[in-house]
Amino acid sequence: MIDDEADNASINISKSSVSSINGAIRALLRLFRKSAYVGYTATPYANVFIPPPEKAKELHKGIRLVVGNKDYPVGEDLFPREFIINIPPPSNYIGPEKFFGIVDENAIYDQQETLEDDSRSDNSIMHLYEPVKDYQPVEYFDNKDIAETVRENNLNFIPDKHQKDDAKPRELPESLRKAMKCFILACAARRVRGQINVHNSMLVHVTRFITWQNHIALLIIDELDRYRNRIEFGSPDFLDDLKMIWDQDFIPKTEEISVLKDVGGLDMTPVSWEKLKLELFPAVTKIRVRAVHGSTMLGGLDAENIQPVDYYENRKKGLSVIAVGGNKLSRGLTLEGLTISYFLRASKMYDTLMQMGRWFGYRPGYLDLCRLFTSSDLVSHYKHIAVATEEMRAEFDRMWLLRRKPIDYGLKIRAHTGILTITAANKFRYKKMMSFGFSGELEETWQFDRKRKDIFKDNYNITKNLIASLGTPTEAANSSKHLSRQPYVWQGSNNYREVIHYLEAYKSFQPSFRPELIKEYIQKQALNGKLTDWTIALIHNSKATDDNTDDLSGMKVGLSFRKDDAQEGSQYYELTKAHIIGNFHEYIDLTDNQLQKALEETTLDRIKEGRTETAEHPTPLRIRTNRPENKALLLIYPLDPRPDKVHNYSDVPIIGLAISFPYIKNEEKVLYAVNDIFQKEIYDYPEELDMEDLASENEDENGDKTDSIAANTLSEETFLSLIENEYRSHLDETEFFSGIVPDYLPE
Repeated sequence: MIDDEADNASINISKSSVSSINGAIRALLRLFRKSAYVGYTATPYANVFIPPPEKAKELHKGIRLVVGNKDYPVGEDLFPREFIINIPPPSNYIGPEKFFGIVDENAIYDQQETLEDDSRSDNSIMHLYEPVKDYQPVEYFDNKDIAETVRENNLNFIPDKHQKDDAKPRELPESLRKAMKCFILACAARRVRGQINVHNSMLVHVTRFITWQNHIALLIIDELDRYRNRIEFGSPDFLDDLKMIWDQDFIPKTEEISVLKDVGGLDMTPVSWEKLKLELFPAVTKIRVRAVHGSTMLGGLDAENIQPVDYYENRKKGLSVIAVGGNKLSRGLTLEGLTISYFLRASKMYDTLMQMGRWFGYRPGYLDLCRLFTSSDLVSHYKHIAVATEEMRAEFDRMWLLRRKPIDYGLKIRAHTGILTITAANKFRYKKMMSFGFSGELEETWQFDRKRKDIFKDNYNITKNLIASLGTPTEAANSSKHLSRQPYVWQGSNNYREVIHYLEAYKSFQPSFRPELIKEYIQKQALNGKLTDWTIALIHNSKATDDNTDDLSGMKVGLSFRKDDAQEGSQYYELTKAHIIGNFHEYIDLTDNQLQKALEETTLDRIKEGRTETAEHPTPLRIRTNRPENKALLLIYPLDPRPDKVHNYSDVPIIGLAISFPYIKNEEKVLYAVNDIFQKEIYDYPEELDMEDLASENEDENGDKTDSIAANTLSEETFLSLIENEYRSHLDETEFFSGIVPDYLPE
């Protein structure tokens, strides 16, 4: 059995029994003496939280599935016990890491220059998103004039926590109007490039309520009719507005995108306004509006003529569509030729958010025409997703290199703090306690609250105290030329208490970096003689000028520069590419022999991957496997408090950290209670419900009563209806799937 979107309905979310789809899959597999289950998903967060078989037996012992007048035993849960394999994306796939400029930790070591002043190139950051300022709550803005404008003009289009029966907006906000204009321009530009009989899509995702979706679709239809008339009759003001957007936004972006690396060798020919203007009317007359939702209820809607997205029926001439939707757009439905996305869905459940991000994908010949209109908070959330996902994928790759199976290695994956913060609580509600481990991890700070100058000062002062207590510094443990300019290194013995004391006082701004958990973890390992000897390095920027240095307890240290990649208006300072660590710094504590062994193993790993070049630098995996279990590394980065080179974010250097842990064979994990309070702390937003949750709550997304479905009382009619509806939904979407089984699957 192959299960696409395997982290969605297939996950058991029932507290006391087995939810319907999960139970049906397990009962079906149990019917055969030999069976195999393979799940495919882009967001496997929930899958790694499925109880392993030995625990699942106790949780669901004796449960049977009833279909009609027959009952069936339910087999083991769907934990991926044999393998988890990353399918590498093609070079022309635009994922969140490219879209938001996130790199995996291996890429840091591919840079040839030593990163002391943020010399990481920005050649993978596309900056295709535009902040939506008429969405944020009034108190979000620092500028009082902007806040007053928002208040006076009622610009908060869709309130964060709106309900089905709340008053709906009477008109579209300026940001959505601009997004629609951008869509018209994108459609016309594709026509100039010869992409005429192709699909063009715009996504509008602002609410999960069907009645709201249809109301907003009606507003968009009216606005689109006005634009069509203005273009047809050559309205000078309207055409001037379109020209200004094209000249100031699209033309510079085409030039910027066309020189970036790794965009798939796409042909993005510059388009002049003169040629574009001729295609505006043919482009706008082709655009249709569709409300996209899973409801079969058509009565009582504002507009009964709103139809499904019918790409297949329009495959010869191409469909240009503005798709307005909610949950239906979150999974499965592919928006063909997506260029413009207007996305304001207020959710902090990150596995849901990643599925909602339909703007990721293939954009051959029109990547430069794509735009994402969203809030700065959502951009920040997506960066967290991208970082945590890259870390999780790195764990899967490490598992493969170490020839381990998830059944043995799975606890390591599930113990990752970053993954916990992005997984919906109902997908692991069977857990009362979660265990955390940091074996083989790199923990970094990359997000700081600009409004908390008091915390900047506190972190600076405790760092001064730590440095003052360390005495005379030594040098790097190895003779690498890349580390010769780092004079402030302390190689300690049995000094873990100093590190614990420091972490107790250090205040973190980001959810994925938790000093209190790290501190407790170190204490537990030290009881077994592990993580006792710490190397502490105060990172010095040798390129810093005299006015960009600081006297930190007698150490004249050059401040490192890290660019601010946060959205305009955000209260956070977010480091470019979500990494603070510099090139080569992570092996500052390895001896020459350990470093040489790490290099040799990195080369062997490359051979296994089919690569022939000799490694010049060891990968993080091999650095950490060659660090003894009793040793660890704390890197302290005093950052320039003027990352935009204009404003002082702080009165003192901003202190960031990177902590590199060795691989520990039998690590002692840290337990952490998971409950409703934790859910509220992490998400601070009501848990969003999938269709099955809604059924169990006896209420659909419109608030209407429905019949509840229990896994162990499934009628044959209901079971067949579920299968038929799922089958039809995939027919409507006209998706095609091709699975490739790698030749390196474990035997």
